[in-house]
Amino acid sequence: MPIHIEPITQADIPRMVDIQQITMGASAFFRSTGDVPNIDGTPEEVSASPCRTNKISRVLDNWEKDPTCYFLKAVDEDSGEMVAFAKWHVYHGEEGMKEWRASVRTDEGMKVPLGANEEGFRFCKGKLLEKRRVFFG
Repeated sequence: MPIHIEPITQADIPRMVDIQQITMGASAFFRSTGDVPNIDGTPEEVSASPCRTNKISRVLDNWEKDPTCYFLKAVDEDSGEMVAFAKWHVYHGEEGMKEWRASVRTDEGMKVPLGANEEGFRFCKGKLLEKRRVFFG
């Protein structure tokens, strides 16, 4: 299966969310943070969950607001279907460091995404961000 890489468009977001929810559905971390539904079921049942709708809304709402965020997709050349995606953040200069520090807050000012289980998100993401701060400074 030959693939090629290209930027994700807004029209690709539902498929991107489906890929994440299918591949990470068994992850306690992703279930606790609200990035995948905390249910077992068929791909159709998972796709019908409010979690999927919330995740799509969050990505679309931040599409133009976060200049540090980049997405790429891997496309099957035979079918034209997106088969994988990547997301990362790039922070530049002092302003970028301010944005990064705000994104890794674990105190009461921590940003909890729409639809996330707040307690689970704060616990799981907080532990991850604390380790990230230790590593990156």
